[in-house]
Amino acid sequence: MVTYLVGTDGESASTAIADQLSNHVTADDHIRAVYATTASNERAEHAVQILEDRLGQITTVDADVIDPGREGGPMLALLDEAERVDAEQMVIGLRRHSRTERIILGSISHALIERATIPLLLVPLPEYQTPAAE
Repeated sequence: MVTYLVGTDGESASTAIADQLSNHVTADDHIRAVYATTASNERAEHAVQILEDRLGQITTVDADVIDPGREGGPMLALLDEAERVDAEQMVIGLRRHSRTERIILGSISHALIERATIPLLLVPLPEYQTPAAE
């Protein structure tokens, strides 16, 4: 049995993560799916619902919108949630950012790579993929 913490930030991430995990999870596994945002909104609810609907057909899914509530935002909220549920693996979507975007906005995936103490699965999102050279 594996406990996964899945962090999402929208429909695209939820869909890509569900596609990836549907090939790996079993009925014995548990998924804690979260969207860390300061305000509950329709987009956040829809994102966690996708994970609940798709992966809930395979295993137990506990999905929720959580408030990151402090400095460090979603990155620290995901780390705290992983510890709280005793997750064995964390799964998030991977976006590509320009150097300027990383400086201004930061990168949750990059910060998690540096701070996570459990395995981290980064699922590339289709809209950020570079077409293969022909």
